[in-house]
Amino acid sequence: MEVEHYVIITKIDSKRAYIFDPYYVSKGYYNRDKDIRIVLSKPFNYNRVVKLSRLFSGTKRDLSLGEISMRECVLINKIRR
Repeated sequence: MEVEHYVIITKIDSKRAYIFDPYYVSKGYYNRDKDIRIVLSKPFNYNRVVKLSRLFSGTKRDLSLGEISMRECVLINKIRR
């Protein structure tokens, strides 16, 4: 995809981040990339699963957060009353 844009990390575990990416790509777009999986069955939760090693790699590859000094993050927490 090679264009910087915002995504939403909706879930994270010890190995993977579950991400909603607003950019549409076909199911086979990342077939040759073992770090990213397209998910079509969870449209209200996430549509990409990315290995944490890729996410935090600091590279300019798809779905890497990029150089540390250039990263931005907004945290949102739902408060239940």
